[in-house]
Amino acid sequence: MLEKIIRKSVIISSVLTNLIACSDTSSPNTSSQPDSTFHYSIDSILTNKSDTETYDICNKKTYFPDKDGDGFGVKEGNIHACVKPESYVDTFPFDCNDDNKKVYPGAKEECNGVDDNCNGVTDEDIPVGYCKTACGEGQIICKDGKMQECTTQPKQELCDCLDNNCNGITDENVEITTKYYKDNDGDGFGDYNDYILSCCPKEGYVKIPGDCNDNDINIHPGAEEICNGKDDNCDGLIDKKYNIKSCLSYDFIFVIDNSGSMGWNDKNNNRYKGLKEVVNVLWENDDRGLMVPFGDKYEIINSFTSNKSELSQNIDTAQSCKTCGWGTMIGPAVQAGINQYEQNSQKRVLFLLTDGDTGDIISPTSLNQLATKNNVEICAFGLGDANGSYLNTLTTGIGDYQKIYSANDIPKFFINSYLSIKCSTYEECSTSKKWIEKKKKTICGI
Repeated sequence: MLEKIIRKSVIISSVLTNLIACSDTSSPNTSSQPDSTFHYSIDSILTNKSDTETYDICNKKTYFPDKDGDGFGVKEGNIHACVKPESYVDTFPFDCNDDNKKVYPGAKEECNGVDDNCNGVTDEDIPVGYCKTACGEGQIICKDGKMQECTTQPKQELCDCLDNNCNGITDENVEITTKYYKDNDGDGFGDYNDYILSCCPKEGYVKIPGDCNDNDINIHPGAEEICNGKDDNCDGLIDKKYNIKSCLSYDFIFVIDNSGSMGWNDKNNNRYKGLKEVVNVLWENDDRGLMVPFGDKYEIINSFTSNKSELSQNIDTAQSCKTCGWGTMIGPAVQAGINQYEQNSQKRVLFLLTDGDTGDIISPTSLNQLATKNNVEICAFGLGDANGSYLNTLTTGIGDYQKIYSANDIPKFFINSYLSIKCSTYEECSTSKKWIEKKKKTICGI
């Protein structure tokens, strides 16, 4: 502004100088009228403005770009001007999405996973809808950007003693796999061999098996073993705690098939449940165990341990073996298992369970010879279509081959085989600890 005033003053001064000069060289003005030319020149200079010059003063404001035209702009790209440019606004607060005309401060919140009203919260205060289905009255709520189905929407029928699809019928057309075991004595444990399949609990039946005398409420798994000539805790051993050091100690290696076919033939993982039952009756600080799961390849799970908790964890690790593969290579796994035994006084027993043949080059005869050389007793269990001839040749010493037709029977075979190896029957609980019977395949000493 100062520059324009100075420039105009220079122009006026120049004009005045020229006019004075002209008055000195021309004839005197004898007229009494003032010189209009002079006044016009001054007025023209003071009043006329060029197209590019302005002398108006304005209060400039800040305007914000509003690309989507919803009346709210964004801070980035703001300008200062005397007049609001097109597609700019001067309103607050700012738009949180200038590419969506429906999103701006104060907009109505919709169930769409978008912060429509720019308050930093998504899908808040969406009205709840009410509905009615065969399962009764319910609500329709906004979740994950969508109005959900009625909360009482009928669901697929399950084997859970509930009418899931609300058709008035419970557990119809579902596969029933849950076993309930007969509990005659009411001790909370049922008979392994007396069970029903049901979706609902039945009176006189329980879900926990293992009772070895279902007519005596004091005899069941976990009961205290007392000196009475009975197997009080159903571990297969009578008065065990009075003779715990009378039997020999064992190192058990469990070589378990984890191939793809076992996922079909033992889809409920009864083989690992059976191993946990064996662990529960192992004589801790006496017997030890080691896991070797296999498929195309085998894996040695940690080392020998008599700690039941550690053994149980090792069984879980074996069940989820990620390196075993889908095939069935029995020989390398058995060979690796035999090589794990240590030079000590422990007796050696290897349990092998498989449902298939083998494609490896290690013959069962050579494995039998290796086991015999290392004093390893091999017990083989064949599930379904397993190669019985191969497994029978493989077994050694007190071990034998047993065919298992149903995966549900695996735990029973494992327990019976373990107990047949350990001591079981005593004449009395006297200081003499005299034995009157040794079960088949028991190699205990007095």
